[in-house]
Amino acid sequence: MIHIGTVTKAHGVKGEMKVILHLFSPDSFVKQKALYIDGAEYAVISARIALNEIILQLEGVNDRNAADAMRGKRVFIDKPKDKDLAEGEYLIADILGSRVICNGVLEGFVDGYIGTLTKVLQYGAADIYVVENGDKEIMFPALNKNIIDIDIDNKIIITDCKGLSETIVINQKL
Repeated sequence: MIHIGTVTKAHGVKGEMKVILHLFSPDSFVKQKALYIDGAEYAVISARIALNEIILQLEGVNDRNAADAMRGKRVFIDKPKDKDLAEGEYLIADILGSRVICNGVLEGFVDGYIGTLTKVLQYGAADIYVVENGDKEIMFPALNKNIIDIDIDNKIIITDCKGLSETIVINQKL
């Protein structure tokens, strides 16, 4: 199973709840037919996108009190089978922890090692990869001009130094 989100609060009086997603795009999530909370399986009655959250109605959660009891609980789904993914598609959970390497020399980085992918932010047209390297947090959009190859089996992401040099943001971690 994959941890994909967390229930933030009840929504309305009929048992709906808001879920913030961590590892899944909202468009893909609304197609889910079942999910798991505290090891129990729930059928999804409805799911709709509201800003950066999903408003979710589950079978058996019929009022505000039942939905509020879910607050703070982690939401899981079954991991999709490889046959459910199109060519070149992958799950964010599969790439987290990958080493990010540049295919050449990028100023400020030794031997092309950028760091370890720790988060994928989904705010707009392109995912933003968040990479940590010591006291640095490096962010860049997951665009074709930045990504050469993603090797899920070996947990390595090969990036293009030229593309990164145009789009990379480096912050000092506090």
